[in-house]
Amino acid sequence: MKADIRQFFQDYVDAFNRAIVKLRVHLIWSTKYRVECLEPAWRPALFGEFESIATRERGHIICSGGVRDHVHLLAEFPADLAISSFAQRLKTWSSHWIREHIAGLDRFHWQQGYGAFTVHHARLDRLIRYIQNQPQHHNEQ
Repeated sequence: MKADIRQFFQDYVDAFNRAIVKLRVHLIWSTKYRVECLEPAWRPALFGEFESIATRERGHIICSGGVRDHVHLLAEFPADLAISSFAQRLKTWSSHWIREHIAGLDRFHWQQGYGAFTVHHARLDRLIRYIQNQPQHHNEQ
């Protein structure tokens, strides 16, 4: 019993000997020149690719959405990975995926920049609905 209590307190102390960080960031970027080429038929596969890339980077895509010319991602990732690095890797690897898997987009590129906004936990549900409802928000048919 005493060993269990000691282990509990040791684990508790150890937990606070390292940083505990939960980063949630709303990422947004568009296609180069805002070309409307992100078709609804294959967008879910693209969102799956974003999740695969995020997982390789020790992150997670909480939700994704978008329309023909831009995407929104709500992501979590480790504190030792800069937002700029995470966004760049998502953009680079997803553009490779698009060029390889989507007919007619072998010269696809994302815009150079991106938006990144931290998200308070109290706003998560509202933001998730906003991201998931991008087609309706933009009146995309």
